[in-house]
Amino acid sequence: MTAAVGTNKPRALVLFDVDGTLTESGEQCPAPMLDALSQLCSLPNVDLGVVGGGSLEKIRWQLRDATCFRWLFAENGLVTGDGLVHESLRSAVPEAEIQHAIDLCLSWIAATRLPFKRGKFVDFRNGLFYVTPIGSQCNRAERERFARLDASHGFRLKLLRQLRSDQRFAQHFECLLGGQLGVAVYPCGFDKTYCLRHLDASQTTYERIFFVGDRCNRNGNDYPLYASPRTIAFETNGPQRTMQLLRSQIVPRLGTDGSTATHA
Repeated sequence: MTAAVGTNKPRALVLFDVDGTLTESGEQCPAPMLDALSQLCSLPNVDLGVVGGGSLEKIRWQLRDATCFRWLFAENGLVTGDGLVHESLRSAVPEAEIQHAIDLCLSWIAATRLPFKRGKFVDFRNGLFYVTPIGSQCNRAERERFARLDASHGFRLKLLRQLRSDQRFAQHFECLLGGQLGVAVYPCGFDKTYCLRHLDASQTTYERIFFVGDRCNRNGNDYPLYASPRTIAFETNGPQRTMQLLRSQIVPRLGTDGSTATHA
């Protein structure tokens, strides 16, 4: 996270999800997207930011260490671009409840017939853990195949329903679809709107906050920011659509007062 620069003049912030928005899931940002972001960054009184559920190292790699972002939020904003961990899963939830949540996930995976299963089903991070039903150690072809099957069979939605039906789990955790393969599980209140706390604590006043994400339905991890009354939000389905939204929706609005929050 770049150090805040004091200014009394209101600015606009354009905030992006990463996987499925700026990049294909798990891939690096394509060159045309980086060019579009560089042009956007050059507009007066406009800052750029990203907020993803992945680790800081992964997000930096996906963005090819681009310098056009003033704000870099990893793990929903629990980790900022300067490497600081602002809150942690371990400190927010008792160990017994963490184990209960992980046991629920692993029990569901063990009891569910999936097209295949590989390795590393739970990725434990600072502010959340990410559950991949088929295991994150799958290859690209397996990733794409599971994504197609999940769209028709709803494997991850079934896992969400199983977790949410457990009262003990629901007392401590929330869960949403994240990325192409998994489910993000995090303490209550640690969704992507957490990143707005850093903006509020900065010395910069943002008159408008635009947000672009791909998982914007009620079960998606972009939904909390998409539905927030503080954002002018847009749903995308990949980098090409994101660039179209920049040209047709966001850049024109940056030239007007456009202060009314809308969703597209």
